[in-house]
Amino acid sequence: MKAAGFDYARPSDVEAALRLKESLGERATFLAGGQSLIPALNMRLNQPGLVIDISRISSLRNVQTEEGGLRVGSMVTHRELGQSDIANKFSPIFRQTSRLIAHEAIRNKGTIGGSVALADPAAEWPAVCVALDARVRLVSRHTVREVSADSFFKGTYMTDRQEDELLDSIYFPPGASRIRPLIAEFSRQHGGFATAGVVLTIDLFEGVGRSIFFAISQAPIVIESEFLSDFVKSGTGGTASICERWIKEKLRSFELTTDLYHDSKAKGHIAAVVASRALVAMRSTLNTGSIDE
Repeated sequence: MKAAGFDYARPSDVEAALRLKESLGERATFLAGGQSLIPALNMRLNQPGLVIDISRISSLRNVQTEEGGLRVGSMVTHRELGQSDIANKFSPIFRQTSRLIAHEAIRNKGTIGGSVALADPAAEWPAVCVALDARVRLVSRHTVREVSADSFFKGTYMTDRQEDELLDSIYFPPGASRIRPLIAEFSRQHGGFATAGVVLTIDLFEGVGRSIFFAISQAPIVIESEFLSDFVKSGTGGTASICERWIKEKLRSFELTTDLYHDSKAKGHIAAVVASRALVAMRSTLNTGSIDE
C-alpha cells in the first residue's frame, strides 16, 4: 500500500513548526526520523492532512552538558547519540543502547525523540529515560514544560504529550553519571523488536539497585530494591538462578502483556532470565573495568 495524499512542510525552526501544528491541530503530525511514521502512513494507519518534517531544525540536534547533567535534542539519531563523546563521557548507557536498536540503517535515521514520543513498549529509549530519571521537555506556542519520564509514559503509544506540543529535548540529571548502568534484551532475531528487556542501574554510593523492564508491559516496569545492589556488590556470592526466582516473584505484581509468540508467563520468564544474567555480568565486571567494553 501507499500513503493517502497529504501536504508536506519542512520548517527551519521550532516556532514555525508549532505555528503549522496549531493551525491544523489533529490533522497535522510531526515527522522526526520517520522509521515508525512512514510505515504507518503507507499502511494508512495514520492519515494526516499535513506532515511537518522537523529534520532541518538544527536546535533539536544538540547534545550538550547542562547544569551538570546532559541535554539531548529530540532529533539526535540513535547513531549520533551512541557515538557522542559528550554523551558517553556522561554515561555508557547511550553507546550500549544504540548498539541494540534494530539495524544500522534504522540507527542512522531514527531519533531518540521519535522513539520517546511514540512510546512503543518494546523500545529501548523510554526505559533508559525512566532508569536515569530523565525529564522530557515539551513545547507549544504558549508553554514550555518538563515532565519526568516515569510520568510521561502512560501506556502503549500513549504519553503525556498534548496535541499542540512538540518534544523538544530530554534532560538527564547529574546523578545519572554516578550510576553503573547496563541494558540487555532478548529478541527472536537480530535487529528485531525485543521480546523482553531490562535496564539495570546500580548506585554504588547509595546502595540502591533498580531494574526497568521493557517489552513486557504497556509501559516500563520499575523494580527497586537493595537486593539488586547487594547481589552486584557481593563478589561471587549468589547465583543467577537466585536472581531469576526473585525477579519472577516481583513481576507477578504487574500485568504483563502477550505477543504473537509468547504469553504473559513466558514473557515474565524471559525477562527474569535476561535480568538475572545481566546482573551476573554487571557483578563480574564491577572491578575489572567498564561494562561497555
